[in-house]
Amino acid sequence: MVCMFSEIVLSQHNLMQEMTPKWQLRRAELVLKCVKGFVLENSVAGGDSVTVQFLVPPDISPQLFDEFSDMISNTFRVSGTMNLKST
Repeated sequence: MVCMFSEIVLSQHNLMQEMTPKWQLRRAELVLKCVKGFVLENSVAGGDSVTVQFLVPPDISPQLFDEFSDMISNTFRVSGTMNLKST
């Protein structure tokens, strides 16, 4: 069973000029829903918890980072600490 994995929110390490903020938000929503589906399909009721680490490109705007953070907390039930930080 998978207990921890990391996923790039946009499925890409670098932002390109044609990736508009609207496109980034739609892409992030799609990736989050896919990850949630994977976790639900591969978890056993009442079983171990799963840790998911989401990564964003380093040059993302602070506004989009905040929107991604909100999107994550709205998509997943969080039973423990949520450590959302920008470096």
